[in-house]
Amino acid sequence: MSEINPGGTRNDLIETIDDNTDDLETGQTAMQSDITAIKAVTDVIPDSGTLTTIDGNVDSILTDTGTTIPNQITALNNVSSADVTTACTSSLNTYDPPTKTEMDGVHTTTDALITSSHSTTDGKIDVIDAFHDVPSANSTDNVVMSDAIGNKNDLVSVPYAAGNSIMAYLSTGYFHVHGQSFVYPDHSDDIQLTAGAGAWDITGTITQIIPTNALSVADFDLHFINISDISANGQIQIDIYADSGSGDMLIGSTRSVRTAVQSRNAPQRIQIPQQPVNTKISCRLSDNTAGQLTCYVSFEGHYYTIS
Repeated sequence: MSEINPGGTRNDLIETIDDNTDDLETGQTAMQSDITAIKAVTDVIPDSGTLTTIDGNVDSILTDTGTTIPNQITALNNVSSADVTTACTSSLNTYDPPTKTEMDGVHTTTDALITSSHSTTDGKIDVIDAFHDVPSANSTDNVVMSDAIGNKNDLVSVPYAAGNSIMAYLSTGYFHVHGQSFVYPDHSDDIQLTAGAGAWDITGTITQIIPTNALSVADFDLHFINISDISANGQIQIDIYADSGSGDMLIGSTRSVRTAVQSRNAPQRIQIPQQPVNTKISCRLSDNTAGQLTCYVSFEGHYYTIS
């Protein structure tokens, strides 16, 4: 707004008043705008009834937070042991846990399963362990692999029976070639055999060559029979018998011949079953003549022994 200049001309004064009037109109317009804005705010303020309701709600909230809620908290803090017991009993009854009898039954079943499992497992371990155990010498067991392999001291059973180990066959085979040898009679004359009266008479005398208990080192085998001094020309057969306590049993035979130009007076290879220690060995001579030929014999053999 312009200030009036008292020393000015009339026109200056009028112009100044006019300017100031324009300024008032502008200020009035601005004021009206401010009033409108204030009214927009005051229009949303609740009336007295609404304010009364709000005030009541606030009072209720203050009452709850100041009195009601603390009282309820205090009541909750006043729980007796009986109340706790009642609540727990109710919960347990609803839960319906297993009884002691039922639990004992479960333990019994579980223990039985554990025992059975241990038994089965122990059995399997025993079987596996047996694979690595060396069986006793000449064991007849035939359950696990080690039974079939055998013991280093095994020898084939005499008399022979099925069920010998691999080591028994190997050891017996070794001693068949390298076992301690013997001759019988030892440092003594050969023993005479006499044939029966008729040709190929098989009722002639069975003559003892090796007495019972004479070969007492171990089980043995006979490999050769030495035949000498065939008394006349002819063919002869010598049957070999063994007696280990049950009487004479035929275990092998061999033949020889004497002609006008030669006599087979020489060791002859024979093959017989292995014989138990202390077995008696005898022979019977027969020939193709009626002249009761004679000859002399002795044996060569070996023992089967680890020691």
